[in-house]
This record gives sequence, C-alpha cells and structure tokens, in this order.
Amino acid sequence: METDLRSIRHIYIFIIFALCGIGLRLVWIQWIQAPGYTERPYEDERLLQAVQRLIAGGGVLVDGELGRIDKERMQQIIPRQDLQSQLIRLDDMGSFEAVNGEIQLSSRALQMQNPRTLRRYPPPKRILDRNGKVLAENSEETDHRYYPYGAATFHVVGHYSPIYQKRGLESLWTTWPRNDIITTLDADLQQKAYELLGQQRGAIVLMDSRTSEVLVMASSPSFDPNQRPGRAWIAASKDKDAQPFLNRAIHQLYPPGSTFKIIVASSLLQRPDFNPHATITCVGRRYRIEEHESHGKTDLFRAISVSCNSYFGWSGVQIGAEAIQQAAAHFGFDDCWTLAPGITSIRSSVPEVTLPYKGLLAQIAIGQYDVRATPLQMAMVAQTVANNGVMVQPRLLRSEVTPAQRRVIPATTAHTLREMMASVMEEGSGNWVLRIYRSSTTEGARYRLAYRNAQDEWLKIGGKTGTAETGRPDDAPHSWFIGFAPLESPRYAVCALIENGGWGSMVAAPIAVKLLAAALAKSEEKTVLLVSNP
Repeated sequence: METDLRSIRHIYIFIIFALCGIGLRLVWIQWIQAPGYTERPYEDERLLQAVQRLIAGGGVLVDGELGRIDKERMQQIIPRQDLQSQLIRLDDMGSFEAVNGEIQLSSRALQMQNPRTLRRYPPPKRILDRNGKVLAENSEETDHRYYPYGAATFHVVGHYSPIYQKRGLESLWTTWPRNDIITTLDADLQQKAYELLGQQRGAIVLMDSRTSEVLVMASSPSFDPNQRPGRAWIAASKDKDAQPFLNRAIHQLYPPGSTFKIIVASSLLQRPDFNPHATITCVGRRYRIEEHESHGKTDLFRAISVSCNSYFGWSGVQIGAEAIQQAAAHFGFDDCWTLAPGITSIRSSVPEVTLPYKGLLAQIAIGQYDVRATPLQMAMVAQTVANNGVMVQPRLLRSEVTPAQRRVIPATTAHTLREMMASVMEEGSGNWVLRIYRSSTTEGARYRLAYRNAQDEWLKIGGKTGTAETGRPDDAPHSWFIGFAPLESPRYAVCALIENGGWGSMVAAPIAVKLLAAALAKSEEKTVLLVSNP
C-alpha cells in the first residue's frame, strides 16, 4: 500500500514539473520570442515554395511594373486553400514585381512583416483637429486605420500601416503619453485649401499670426491613405514625377522670387544710412534682369508695390550678400523648423557670393539664383511681419506650453513693411486680386470676396506676390503669394505656392486670399459670398 502511494506521489510530481515546463515554454514563446516571430520577414518555407511554383508555372502575369496573380491558374498549381489565401494577400500588397519582364517576389515583400500580423489593429487612439473633428481613428468595420479627410490631410496626419510602417503624426504613438493627439489643424480650412489647390502642384500654409499654430498645411498632389495596401501604394511610391508622398510645404525647396524682397527690404530699413524715399531710375533692365515694364523714378515703397527688380537688384549690390544672408537668417533661413516630434522642415538657404559678381548679387536680392525656401519658411516671414517683428516657433500640436519666440526686426520696421504690403494689394502687383469685403445685411455682418471697384467697405490685407523663374527655359515660373489679414490687427498669415503656375498675382494670390476669407468667416461665424463686381 505504501509503495502504491509513493508511486502515485512520483506521478503527481512528474505531472507538476511537466506542467511547469510547458508553462515556461509558453511564456518564452509568447512573451520573449513573440517580437521575433511577428516582425520577421517571410520565412514560411511552404509559402516561399508556393510562390516559386506559382511563378514557374505562369500563375503570375506581368502588369506594368508589377505582377498580377491569375487566380484560375493559381488554383491549378496550388491546391491548398490556406496557401492560396496567403498568395492573394501577397498579390493585394503588390508583392510581385516585374524586373526586365521577369516576375519575382519583391524586396519590399521580403521585408514585410509576417502575414499573420497584418490584421493587427494600430493603437486605439485618435488624431483630432483643434475643434475635436477626427482626422484618424480605427475603423470599426475593417482592420485598417480610417482617415475621414483622406488625401487632404495625408501629408500631415500620415498613415499607420503594418506594411508601410508609420509617417507623419501617426508616428507619434510610441512616445505619445495621452490617449488622443490634438492638433492645431482646422479640418474645414485644410479641406478648403486642398480643394483650392485642385490638380495643381503646390502647397498652402495658413497659421495664426500671433501663436504660429499651423491651421492649414496642404500639399498637392496627395494620396488617399484609406486605400488598401497594394498596387496604388506601390505605384504612388514609384511616381517620381508627381511625388504624391512628398510634403511640398516643408520638404521641397523653391526659388522664392519677389516674396524674398520683404526680407531685403527689412535689411534696408534697418540701415542707419538708408533713405527709403531716395529714388533710382528704372528703365526696364539692370544687371541683365528684365522688367516687364519701366517704372521710372522708384523708391523703396514703390519698388515693393510694383515689385521692381531693378531697384532691388541695385540694392542687393550695394549692401552685399552677407547683409542679405544675415537678414534671411534672422527670419529663419538656415533653421530646420520642428513642428512636432519627427516632423521637421528642411533648411532654406541663401548662397554665398562675392562682390565682383554683381549680377548674382542682384539675382539673390530678387529671390533668384540659388536662393531656396520652403512654403513654410515664407509663411514664417509673413507671420513675423504681421506679429510686429516677433517670430514664434511654428507648431502642429496643441500645447499649454508657450512656444519659443524671438524678435527678428524692430516693431517700427514691421509696421513699415505692413504698410508696403498693403500698398501691394491696393495699388501694386496685387491690386486686381480678389479682395475681402465686409458688408452689412439684414442677416448680420458678412464677409465676401469681390474685385476692385466694389462699393462696400473692404477689409484691408497685406501681401506680396512672387513670380520665380525656375532656371529651366521650358518651365513656367513658380507662382507665390505671402500675406496676412486683417491689416490693422493681423490674425492669420498665409503662403501659397503653385509649381509652374505663372504669375503670382494671377494664380497663387487669389487662392491665398480665398483661404484668408474662409478663415476670417469661420472665426467670426460669417458667411463668405463669392461675387464679381468689376
């Protein structure tokens, strides 16, 4: 009897040790080795063999730069349904590519996560605009992230994908301490800006001129991240012409053209020996720079108003490249603006030129030669002038922390520049651009847009147009506009850039003014009426 009890005790001990061993093994696999299993590339030999058999058997057809599975042929070659479903998922992800007419599993596919992890949900958090409107959230109907505003917010919000990883604000989840990410964006104005861009390539930045909170950062062409992973994503990533993944507002440099004259003018106004009322004679050509018309006797005020290249070319030669570089650096050139963790603009710059090269100095002074700026940078120029010479660090996230700020130019200089930019819109290069009017009706005060000669009192704005040559003879110039509104107490600063759009006053300026009108109307709950009254 005692022997039987001892045997039973030994069996119990063995069972306990066996269960402990199984438990430890499960812990080792599920917790310690799990990342290695879930994040490793495809290593399922059966799947790789199925891929090889499918390609060898002609089950993948050439479709442009990608391959496309012939499902009927696949069923003949690969009878197992579990492998068929995995092959179809590979096909949906654009994993077969054609190289010199031959199909192979793409390098992208070999770097993707294991298929069993592709249905994992991203963190159950949302990205919201400043008013609480959802910009990104988990979809209740699918296993994908949902972006209500699609392509309009793609370059800022980004995407969260187990295949294409993360970008934009979606990349913050690993470090973000709170449940939701609340941005400074205004979803309605962002959608409006994207619609204003239309099919044109370019970018628009709209910010609060007092706080530098970015209300709009739109870039076009864009991409709808709601599309399922696959061919559309692959095609967009390979489109070197349109570059829909490129955020042109912060990651593309352009010659700023005449908008750069605001920076040069700020430098001139701060020189103790400079007289802004002294004139030169513009005859239509200087330093091989052609004018579109001769402006005659021109001082600084008129030069800004009519955008006289001769005046600014001559001024650039007088003060030299170093003075222009220092002025540009004060306005943020040479800085990489960090709008949110992981979202940083590229650096705008002004080239170095020595005095003997007067023609190049003249080109620099009108924002040409190798002067390069992002639309965000030029929006910061407008923000600084509008904010009495104080530049505030731009940002995309709502925060109670006061952003960094610094005085760039004296308040008196900013005031003079604002008057000059007002003259641009009243009687200079922007005098025929759509204006913002405020009228009284039985329904209350309203804002509306109208051409000049309208009878109602109009809300003054400041602005500067720009038409920047690209340096390529066959290309149309880039169209620029920077500005702010209202003139007396600026609330918004804007920059619009249209690639190869032509005249700044004809293309970029109307777009920017319409967005300013929409912002003013929304902030005061007014109605915007689009009318023409030439």
